[in-house]
Amino acid sequence: MKMNAKTRSSFAFGAFALVAVIVISCDIYRPQKTFRFAVTKNDAFYTNMFSHLKILLEKNGYQITVVYTDRNVEANRLVAQGKADLCFINNVSSHIVEALGSESGQLRTVLPITRRALLGFSREFALGPQRALQIFENKTIGVEILNGEGHGNIEEMLIRAHVPYANIVQSDQAPYDVRIIWGSPYGKRALAMLDSGWHAISFSPEWIEFQTLNDQALGPIALPALPGDLHSRTLQTVATDAVLVINHSIGENAVYRLAEVILQGKVSLVREDPMYRSITESINRETLLFPLHEGTSSYLRRDTPAFLERYADTLALVLSLMIILYSVFQAVKSRMSQIKKDRIDAYFLEFLDVRSKTDWSPQEQIRRLDDLFQRALLQMTNEKMDKGDFHIFSRLIQQELTILFARIQR
Repeated sequence: MKMNAKTRSSFAFGAFALVAVIVISCDIYRPQKTFRFAVTKNDAFYTNMFSHLKILLEKNGYQITVVYTDRNVEANRLVAQGKADLCFINNVSSHIVEALGSESGQLRTVLPITRRALLGFSREFALGPQRALQIFENKTIGVEILNGEGHGNIEEMLIRAHVPYANIVQSDQAPYDVRIIWGSPYGKRALAMLDSGWHAISFSPEWIEFQTLNDQALGPIALPALPGDLHSRTLQTVATDAVLVINHSIGENAVYRLAEVILQGKVSLVREDPMYRSITESINRETLLFPLHEGTSSYLRRDTPAFLERYADTLALVLSLMIILYSVFQAVKSRMSQIKKDRIDAYFLEFLDVRSKTDWSPQEQIRRLDDLFQRALLQMTNEKMDKGDFHIFSRLIQQELTILFARIQR
């Protein structure tokens, strides 16, 4: 049984349209360029980074909207739940991972964006590096946001090192003895602290070695003295990366393009702030809180894979859909053939019934067979019957009619 030309054309067009819709709507043809960015509104460092990235991305055709949160754990939760697309996190903020629980499995790393130093300030001036007990024992520590990310970071470090402290407060709401911030060595906040009479803390080698040994995402860093300040000195501390995080469901090609824009826009970001010099393609995956998104991985190995390797999963999906579509087509075709076969079988049975009526006159049989032939011809004309089967059926009727006419003539 065969489908007529019109039906075949309609089916082919439908199949092409379905595949075209799948390809056009997928990540390969049209990667996502509209993102919701979750930002902690009172975190000066993240707010500053967001403003720089927003300008860069919008210059490259992206549409960026901001979703403000009170704390960074909330920003990461929004991204994990799909209520936002992007956010930042300190690469040492394991307490945020613990707070998110199983939801943290929805997060992926796009890129480390900048290196952040742990900056400490005290009213007490010290010539050289200070031990942790000198700095923190029985002291009130001021942080930018109470119960925020920085709070969790320093608390985790102190508990890990068994260093006692009196209390942790929000720096703009209560007096404190020591101020701790994550930031650029000579950023606005650090310079404001120095201008207001605070002294930068240089941490002891023991503190730095202990913290970097217990968290590979931390590294030692030496901050040179300000050349124009006679009282400034080289400071020893630890640093970590501020990382751009995304939901794992964002398409591979979308993240590929996002990483490409940021890495290629490094020069313009450095013009805004030297801290972006740390943007690099050399990423240590072992130190990341969240796995690297496959889109970033694809960009980093862009010179090695072929197109088929890069889009293997997507192409496999399209191929699978085409196979399913072909299987459906064959099933429909088979069913239609069976329906047509059932129709011609009904005519054959009726022919045998007319032929078996020995008590009918030849004239009655001729009339019934002629009527049967006319109905079969109409069915065939409406393409509800295969032509080959119709020809066999019509020959049988013609043969039987010849016999009946011969009987009448005798």
